[in-house]
Amino acid sequence: MAIISELHIHKSNSHKRQARDYALKGLKENYNDTFLHDNYLIASNGVWRDFIKINHNSLIEFYREFIKNHPKVFIARIILIENLIDNYRFEEANEEIDKACKLADERSHLLEIYKGQILYKKGKEDEAIELWNKTCKNNPKNYKCYHSVGNQFANFARYEQAIEYYKKSFLIQVAPRKIDSLLAIVEVYSIMKNYEEALKFTEIILKVYETDYNVLGGEELKPYLANKERFEKIIKLEK
Repeated sequence: MAIISELHIHKSNSHKRQARDYALKGLKENYNDTFLHDNYLIASNGVWRDFIKINHNSLIEFYREFIKNHPKVFIARIILIENLIDNYRFEEANEEIDKACKLADERSHLLEIYKGQILYKKGKEDEAIELWNKTCKNNPKNYKCYHSVGNQFANFARYEQAIEYYKKSFLIQVAPRKIDSLLAIVEVYSIMKNYEEALKFTEIILKVYETDYNVLGGEELKPYLANKERFEKIIKLEK
């Protein structure tokens, strides 16, 4: 069932990409068409203005019921907590965090990171950052912990700090290393329009494929090679 559902997700994403391309073509001809803008927004996974569309209550209720029947499934609790936080239901999220603490495993650092996220969204930024720093200090060899904190900083547009934690996440890994943090660094540098650094870390991604996975070409590298070419063109134009 997992493979079948993944295939349908892949197909759905493919349809979304096609919908985005068609909406974009339409906008070039009629830039004031509300429906085309809405379609482009949906296909691009953009932010909605409508409460009904951004509200996660159906998903939240599903996982509340799921956890009643399967209380030891940690990922279900994580999904519930994340969606409560996203909808600013902080009191409920904290209650679920306390319950999940009793099932602490190698992912328990996430619960501390979520506590920090709630603090940050409540305007207690210094407390949040202090908690995130402490969580990483308590998990010095856990690259996922550093990556998760990097995500928090990136999501709050604190890009320099995000890069710092993403770099730490990559550096403490042993081969074969994951490239998630490198991908995030490239994205952040792209947002910052620092294309020299974006190119540098794209080349590091390609090097990791070569040294850690013995991959020198093929479909898997196409997106990174395309990014490399794009960054090189931008840098050339800027000079």
